[in-house]
Amino acid sequence: MGRQVNQKRMDGASAEITHWAEYDYVIVNEDLNKSVNAVLGILKAERMKRIRQVGLAEFVRSITDNSSQ
Repeated sequence: MGRQVNQKRMDGASAEITHWAEYDYVIVNEDLNKSVNAVLGILKAERMKRIRQVGLAEFVRSITDNSSQ
């Protein structure tokens, strides 16, 4: 049963890798620590995207309104 599961996973990976160009990020897991750090970097970057910054528009508006006074 282990071989069947492994083969099924490898078949799935082979199908998935053909879509690599559709992803925003690609991590080749050759070194676990480097891969983990890469994922953490991606998470930090994604959290900082403008669209995810709740209240950012109001904040920018408030500091730009204050600077013109």
